[in-house]
Amino acid sequence: MPVDPAQQPLLLDEKPLARKTDHHSSHAAADRMQRTGKLEEQRAQVLALVKKHPYRTSKELGDLSEELDRYAIARRLPELEAVGKVKGFRKEGRQIRWTAEPEVRR
Repeated sequence: MPVDPAQQPLLLDEKPLARKTDHHSSHAAADRMQRTGKLEEQRAQVLALVKKHPYRTSKELGDLSEELDRYAIARRLPELEAVGKVKGFRKEGRQIRWTAEPEVRR
């Protein structure tokens, strides 16, 4: 039976969400995010937000989101960039503006 691509995780090669030096509560929170599906939900929300509002900063995307704050968005964007879903552009100063990468059809 084919798997619905919408149900597929966005990232197959997970990096740890918490560093080895982080407090145990950070590791517990990271585990909870993965176990409950909240991590994939946030990634999908951020990707949809970037597609709808390209070339915005994480702060601007946070201002546009009703569900995620700028900090959650800022954590998910580099994860999405690592797998080619979004791309960040540094236009001025330290701000990074984000856009969605085109979907590759197979």
